[in-house]
Amino acid sequence: MLKFGIGTSQYIKNYGILRKNIKKKEFIELIKKKSKYINLIDTAPSYNNAENIIGKYSNRNFRIVSKFNKINTRNNKSKFNELKKGFTKSLSDLERKKIYGILFHDVVDIDILKNDDLKKKFYKLIKNSTLKVGFSSYNIDELEKYLKIFKFDIIQIPINPFNINKKKILLLKNLKKKYQI
Repeated sequence: MLKFGIGTSQYIKNYGILRKNIKKKEFIELIKKKSKYINLIDTAPSYNNAENIIGKYSNRNFRIVSKFNKINTRNNKSKFNELKKGFTKSLSDLERKKIYGILFHDVVDIDILKNDDLKKKFYKLIKNSTLKVGFSSYNIDELEKYLKIFKFDIIQIPINPFNINKKKILLLKNLKKKYQI
């Protein structure tokens, strides 16, 4: 059976192609329902207070994928602490001990994993969990660049059914096979 995930970025005012946000009441109704077709919620701390609402109202059967906020500090040790603190806050806001996955919201932040010490700390952070790790990217042509840095489980890209072509489909199939994502 085909399953879908729902994104919560529409909870931000004037976000997306329609520049229309979803009302809090509608959002709560959507995430409270148990659906045989929807099994995943995609969210982020930067999506207003979506994580708090999901934590308070969502059906516990949903898999949740959240994102790291953009890293603002320049110091390597502080970068990792910022990631860890943000992840811990997301778990708290979502009222969960664990979630299905965590994504780098900004692909530029993946560069911290080029540092061996930070990569070891990151592995340690996710080691004892079933947490899937990935990134969100708007540029399909740069995916392999990031996949070479770390063993990611998930990539999130926007796909428009009206402009997908054989070249993009072939690229995605090859990346999936090569990197087991």
